[in-house]
Amino acid sequence: MEIAAGLSVFILATYGIGTVVGVLKAGQFLLQRPLDRLSRLRWLVFLKPLAALVRCPPCIALWAGLALSIKGLSPCLLVWPNVIPGIAWGVDAFVAAGATWLLHVSAERISQGLDV
Repeated sequence: MEIAAGLSVFILATYGIGTVVGVLKAGQFLLQRPLDRLSRLRWLVFLKPLAALVRCPPCIALWAGLALSIKGLSPCLLVWPNVIPGIAWGVDAFVAAGATWLLHVSAERISQGLDV
């Protein structure tokens, strides 16, 4: 039960962070506009593609999952307590991105109707 609860909290937290930053306008104000302004400088032009990643919920969820995993909320370490922490962080980051993508696509499909 502890594993299911930990995984549920982790997935909901990363989905929430990815949605707030990627879909809602929080990412635009917090990250995208400063990155766009900085990318106008010739030597910081490489920041322009990073501004596009702010609009991608799974991209944000990957980094949020990595940060949560490093800070201690790691479902992978609950399942496999003897795994190397770096591997657990990577697994958690990709689980966060995948779960966010699945939840985001499912919510979009439900909002458009389930007609096949």
